[in-house]
Amino acid sequence: MEAVDERLIQFIPPKHLLTDLERAFQRAGIPLESVETTPDGWLLKGHKGENSVNVYLSTRVQVVPLLRVFGPIPVSKLKTVMQGTEEFIRRFKHSLDVSLLRCLG
Repeated sequence: MEAVDERLIQFIPPKHLLTDLERAFQRAGIPLESVETTPDGWLLKGHKGENSVNVYLSTRVQVVPLLRVFGPIPVSKLKTVMQGTEEFIRRFKHSLDVSLLRCLG
């Protein structure tokens, strides 16, 4: 089974998001195998048995029209591709939600 989760996150600097994403892997019990820097951002990879996760994070600093009073802010796109059992996908999504709680505020 495969599932994709995509999010747009504003205000949170990418260094904090990377820490949150590493925490999501730990909470789900998935060893983080690599964190690669790409031209667009970062790629985090991990797997355990038949279950695997790839997380793509890209960030740019821009003025958001409705939030222009704050000036340029970090705007990140987060795409998570999970492959494995239904239980694994549910567990990783929950881990991701908990690890990214600061993004809700």
